Amino acid sequence: MRNTLKVGVAVALGAATCIMAVGGTASATTGIQSRFAAQAHAAGVSVTKADALQQEVTSFVHEHGGTQVALNVVDFPGGSITFAVPGEKYARDLATTARPLSTPVCPTTATGTFCAYKAAFFEGSEISIYNNCDFASMPWTTEGSYMNHLPTGQQADWLNSVHDVIYLTPASPSTNQEVNWDPVNYIWVCNPT
Repeated sequence: MRNTLKVGVAVALGAATCIMAVGGTASATTGIQSRFAAQAHAAGVSVTKADALQQEVTSFVHEHGGTQVALNVVDFPGGSITFAVPGEKYARDLATTARPLSTPVCPTTATGTFCAYKAAFFEGSEISIYNNCDFASMPWTTEGSYMNHLPTGQQADWLNSVHDVIYLTPASPSTNQEVNWDPVNYIWVCNPT
């Protein structure tokens, strides 16, 4: 009797997952926390895409640390990373933005922000680094881009694995649509004044 009950529950759960995967939007049956599944559902993100986002978030937290604060956002000391929904051009926080973006958004803060993008032309996932003297890990080895919205005249330091400075960005405000993230292990933004 016990084995029959287990098999019946497994079949029912499997069927529910299959039904959700066929054109449905994210729900608690995917293994994603219910509050994050609700964000995905409200933003029209499919179960498959929500699962892919959760896998990216879990991988980032495991490798670089941080706290998941939305389905596709991780906060870490010194900033945050917003993972782009698969198939969308620009990153958006699913907790606050229900529709895909038509242009990239580099959030502004009182102390300024440096935004690094996984892909060229400000596309893909986005790391927002705040002017607070913490080192931010660079998880990508791609051809990416950045927007420097730090206080006027401030630069961002790019460092290698042993924290040697390998590049200083031009003074803010500045942007670069095509940069190589491969040699960069950390970005440091620190205005001592």
